Amino acid sequence: MDKPYEAAELLREAGFAVQEIDVLALEVADEPGGLSQVLEPLVEKGMSIDYVFCFLGRREGKAVIIIRVSAVEEAIETISAAGFRLISEAELYKL
Repeated sequence: MDKPYEAAELLREAGFAVQEIDVLALEVADEPGGLSQVLEPLVEKGMSIDYVFCFLGRREGKAVIIIRVSAVEEAIETISAAGFRLISEAELYKL
């Protein structure tokens, strides 16, 4: 979906409950252990990982995952410092 804010508003207008939650999108190696490599630095920092799911789009041989963590800003710093690439909202909508 490339217009989530508009979709959320339409759902609200139709009487549905809508909750928007910050998540992180990032690239991981599309190989066994790729997910573990990105989760390990977060776990070492003691962050709670609420959920992880795979995104259907792929980028240049890499898998795209979505992560919900307890401390978004700290997770961004940790993931970036570990050398993983975060995917912007605009990039994600193009996949």
